[in-house]
Amino acid sequence: MAYRALSLALGFLSKIAAVIVLASFVLASFAAAVINPPYHFEVFHTFTGADGANPVGQVLRDNKTGMYYGATRNGGSFGLGVVYKMDILGNETVLHNFAGGADGANPVGAVVRDASGNVYGITGAGGSMLRGTLYKIDASGSESVLHAFSDSPLSGPILDSAGNLYCTASRAGTFGVGAVLMFDSSGQETIIYSFTGGPDGSYPEGTLFRDSVGRLYGTTLYGGAFGQGEIFEIDTSGNETTLYSFTGGTDGASPVGGLVQDASGNFYGTAPAGGNFGLGVIFKLDAQNTFSVLHHFANVLDGEFPSAELTIDTAGRLYGAAQGATACGTSTCGLVFRLETNGTLTPLHFFAGTDGSAPNDLMRAKFHDDYGTTSTGGASNLGVIYKINSI
Repeated sequence: MAYRALSLALGFLSKIAAVIVLASFVLASFAAAVINPPYHFEVFHTFTGADGANPVGQVLRDNKTGMYYGATRNGGSFGLGVVYKMDILGNETVLHNFAGGADGANPVGAVVRDASGNVYGITGAGGSMLRGTLYKIDASGSESVLHAFSDSPLSGPILDSAGNLYCTASRAGTFGVGAVLMFDSSGQETIIYSFTGGPDGSYPEGTLFRDSVGRLYGTTLYGGAFGQGEIFEIDTSGNETTLYSFTGGTDGASPVGGLVQDASGNFYGTAPAGGNFGLGVIFKLDAQNTFSVLHHFANVLDGEFPSAELTIDTAGRLYGAAQGATACGTSTCGLVFRLETNGTLTPLHFFAGTDGSAPNDLMRAKFHDDYGTTSTGGASNLGVIYKINSI
């Protein structure tokens, strides 16, 4: 009898042990799936210095030719940055090496390309006023300066169908706290709006968004009703409207990235401060100017301090990058994420340093591929271009 009782007890304990082992396996598998999600990631190009260093902004894809274009802040023949193009195999060609003279130095933000194959971009230094340039590189690779800035801009330009370029400059304008600028094809500057530093905002740093009727949208780092930044609209007459003022609390603070818009007219963006954990948020401003927070970053498998511009797919899912992430092992590596339409954030890749670190903006391409850059990391610790398939 005692033997039978002992056998039953041992059998019961073995079943419990089996359940524990199974549960441990499931949890381990789940953790592995979160940290190493089943999305294909590859380093598309590693910068070595001579071909550029520390890439900035979003990669630009020419859908007709399949070529990619971008800029690096440093590296090249003079160590002051390059503009590059790259084929679908990751083979790079340097279009221009910045020398730090009239041609500019240290590019900022993404480049744009017109229908004739001309590439336009902005440098944050150099030029005749030593504060940066608006440059053009024609289809033959010849660089020319369209405008020399008196204030160092921090964002890349956008282009309209008439060939006009738009950008922000964080310390330009009548009051020295930022302006929205337009340049015609010859480089003639028009100040569309000067921020005052009050409720209308101050220090715009992100890339602008232009809608189909010519209205411009963006964010400011400071100012607004609470001094924590704002989302603004500028109409075709140059009138500015504050669409939302950040409070610095759970709604976020100091947005620096640009905005993206979906087919319904809703805007999405990131703020690298504020939120429930003080580590930044992803926000939405709908077509009726109702603001909501879609995700609060907590640095537990989801990262922190999102400052990169988001991109959106046809299903309405958002893609972006954030700094930090404890699973990376360092606060500067970062991750790429997808925000589902139900509000769930899915990590797509945690950078480990050797495959890149400090990710910038993403570019959504065909076949569900995302391309992005990291400003550091890679084999030479000078940044990479990466590709991630996130079906």
